[in-house]
Amino acid sequence: MSRTADAAPNTAYSLSANALLGPGGTELELAVSSASAPIPDRLEKVQVKMWPLGTGDVEVLNLFDVPAPNGAASLPLGRLARLQHVQVRVHVKNGSQNVLDADTLVQYRALVRYRRIIRSRQRPLRRCCGTGAMHSTRRPRRCSS
Repeated sequence: MSRTADAAPNTAYSLSANALLGPGGTELELAVSSASAPIPDRLEKVQVKMWPLGTGDVEVLNLFDVPAPNGAASLPLGRLARLQHVQVRVHVKNGSQNVLDADTLVQYRALVRYRRIIRSRQRPLRRCCGTGAMHSTRRPRRCSS
C-alpha cells in the first residue's frame, strides 16, 4: 500500500525553507520545527535541487551531517536567479528516519525583510463603539455618535 501526496504526514517535524539572494550570492535558510519532538542540532542529509528558469539541467547538491543549532541551518548556494525554483529534502533522525520536503523561490533578501517588517506592523481592525466604523487597534480613536 502506498501513501499518496494528499495523505497526512507521517512525521512530527516540519521544514521551512527560504532562498535569499544578496550581494554575495544566494543563501538557503532552513528551519526544522516540531510541537512534540525534540528539535535536531544536526541534519543527517540535505539534498537541494536548483531548477533552471528556462531549459537546462537541474543542479543537485547533497550535504551530510549539516550543523543545525536549534533546528536552523544556513547554506550558501552561489549565485541563483530571482524566482528560480529550489527544492529541498532533509533527513532528520529521531529514533526513526524523518524525511522532510520544502519548495521555495529565490527572493531578494531586502524584499523578504521588508515584507516581514510590514507584516509585523499590521494590526487587526476593530469596530468602533456605535458607528460601525473600522479603526486600527494601533491608534485608538474616539468615535462621535
